Amino acid sequence: MLAFAFGEIGMAYGDFWEMLPREFWDACRGHNEKVQRDYRTEWERTRWAAAVQANSSGFSKKSVQPRDLLKFPWEKEEVDRSEEIKLIEERRKWRTGQSRT
Repeated sequence: MLAFAFGEIGMAYGDFWEMLPREFWDACRGHNEKVQRDYRTEWERTRWAAAVQANSSGFSKKSVQPRDLLKFPWEKEEVDRSEEIKLIEERRKWRTGQSRT
């Protein structure tokens, strides 16, 4: 834990010992989210550069979009959840109607 706090996060010794466990785990989560965001940004930049190179080569008549080259796991298609939301709302109404009687 100390190695991560001092090495990875770069936390000061005094800051670590003054933190509550919850605060430390929040700092860890924030650090991990930043690392993941940086990782994704680098891959997206690489994909963009590949698309620019493919479009400037002149081999294809059609323009290549970065997402046409590669889709990343974090780029999931948006799912229509409206039916699920309606079912949940109906269940809530039913439950509140049941609890009143």
